[in-house]
Amino acid sequence: MSIWQAWLLVGLPSLLLGLTLFVGRSPWRAGAGYAVLAAGFGGMAVVDRASAAVFGGLLSLLFAAGRGGATEVAGAERRREEESAVPGWAATDRTLKPGINDRETGVSSAG
Repeated sequence: MSIWQAWLLVGLPSLLLGLTLFVGRSPWRAGAGYAVLAAGFGGMAVVDRASAAVFGGLLSLLFAAGRGGATEVAGAERRREEESAVPGWAATDRTLKPGINDRETGVSSAG
């Protein structure tokens, strides 16, 4: 198998799938992304060591960036807490959607 065939059959699909799994902040998807990239590394190492180095470099960079780790999960929880603690979000919601919560407040926001 030539290098081009290996990239078309193993390299590109595993790169696309592996990197797509890192989109978002899900730890299990990041773990699956690591597994796909590691499989791509193994598949490319059989054919060409330099091509396998591309996968090894991506794996090391993603791991060094902390993708899928505990800090990423803690960061997502902190963002959720910050969003829920924004003052005045309910008032803004009433302003944007007239008629919402009229029964609760007794005040019509529609006019």
